[in-house]
Amino acid sequence: MPATTMDDRHWGAWIAPCIATIVTVIVAPFAFTVLMLSPMACDACSATEQDDFNVLFWSFAAGLVIPVALLTASWILPWRRQYVAARIILAVLAPGSLIGLLLLFIQLLGSVH
Repeated sequence: MPATTMDDRHWGAWIAPCIATIVTVIVAPFAFTVLMLSPMACDACSATEQDDFNVLFWSFAAGLVIPVALLTASWILPWRRQYVAARIILAVLAPGSLIGLLLLFIQLLGSVH
């Protein structure tokens, strides 16, 4: 593999992951707060509804791996011009997937009971 020269490197490759990281760090505490307060929504649930809620709760908690993986992938792509589009797409998908996951969780939480 040829050595990377300064001409191959993209000067602004860090901008999209940086903005995505900032947005994700702002949205993540809100998502975590919703997750931690959600058990109160099922205080008066039946056993079946409680089981449904537990599956939903742990599915959301496990789904938080997706934004982290997308954000990590946007940072670790090589800093070359050919990866600019992939870096931007991954950077946009990271906070977008977190927001989408949160909205899906809130919608499904309303349907539990």
